[in-house]
Amino acid sequence: MPLLDRNTWYILKHLHHSLAAQAASRIDAGESVPAAAYLVSPAAADDCLAQMHVAEVDGEFMAELLGRSDADQLLAQYLTDALQEGSKIQQHIAREHGLLPHYTVCVQETRLPNADSQTLPRPALLVLIRARNFVLPVFHLIRELPDGRRTCHVRPFPDLQEIEGAQHLLQAFPLARTTLQ
Repeated sequence: MPLLDRNTWYILKHLHHSLAAQAASRIDAGESVPAAAYLVSPAAADDCLAQMHVAEVDGEFMAELLGRSDADQLLAQYLTDALQEGSKIQQHIAREHGLLPHYTVCVQETRLPNADSQTLPRPALLVLIRARNFVLPVFHLIRELPDGRRTCHVRPFPDLQEIEGAQHLLQAFPLARTTLQ
């Protein structure tokens, strides 16, 4: 059974491109990109105008979360819990915002290690899409120019076969399934 149907892949592709292009524009303009997270929920059956609803996680909540020493772990756990059926986080999101997330998306700057340990890690923009049954990291390299400016190249969203292949490789690395509850 495929991880994504074609329609969902198409929607995630366009969401990915929109978020990555916005972040790349900020990088190209000399700004840094603060981490942002989004909850993606299928539209209600009676909502014929939309196929998915996207809600950005509150900026104050993100700032408070990212101000902690274990910010990356807490953000990852929050986004995992948002997808976990019956978790307190998911119940809170449903009660407060009327969403039942099927996907989460996190956009943030990061550094990719190089193959050799002698070279400094390379800056990159990460768009991380999570679902209950898969995790898809999409990296966009950030070039640091000699004059100090930075530029970010947005790569295309992976096709369905590439996503399936990546998930097969990632199965060798089990993810922690603990929740914040």
